[in-house]
Amino acid sequence: MFRYLNSTNFKAIMLFLGRTLLYTGILFILIYLYHFKQIGSDDFVYNEF
Repeated sequence: MFRYLNSTNFKAIMLFLGRTLLYTGILFILIYLYHFKQIGSDDFVYNEF
């Protein structure tokens, strides 16, 4: 088992999963913060359309 944990494939898979989770978390945080933006404010781009 320890040979598998030290293998290159395992490290590459864990790096891919770690980055995927990180970027997914950042995406969800940005969507969460965008939810609090007031669409009715004056600086909303599509207000006049």
